[in-house]
Amino acid sequence: MHTSQTTRSFGPILAIEAPDGGMYASDGQPVWPIRDAQERDALERMVTTLGSHVEFTNSASKRTLTGPEVVVGLGSGAFEDAKLYAHLTLRTCLCIDTLDELESLPNPSVVVTTGEHVNEQLFDLLYERSSMDFAPGIIFSFAHSDLRCQTLARAAALRC
Repeated sequence: MHTSQTTRSFGPILAIEAPDGGMYASDGQPVWPIRDAQERDALERMVTTLGSHVEFTNSASKRTLTGPEVVVGLGSGAFEDAKLYAHLTLRTCLCIDTLDELESLPNPSVVVTTGEHVNEQLFDLLYERSSMDFAPGIIFSFAHSDLRCQTLARAAALRC
């Protein structure tokens, strides 16, 4: 009796050492900008766990990528990270300051925010919409300094 095993293989995550933390792309694909050892470690841990690996390059251009799905950055402390997550996942980013503004937006794919905005009102606005066909994701961190690592790791998880 012959048994077969399906092997799942993922392409590598392309990264660049970028102290400026900007948006980079190569051949129409996002390049993960790594500012420091903590970000590198977080990204490599997530990607390795998912069965892939990180390849570093020096040949990426500064460029922001977008797409049809929406990422919402909620609160000014999350704007930079929301823009990065949208770029890395080929989505468009909208930034808002308050939860009240979320009601007038189209259903987001993901909300990137800080811990101060994660509450019952946010969950009600995201998950009680009657026409919702899917559940949006939430990326947040209680410590603002950890939000960027969460963003990089979650974008890598989606990519892998």
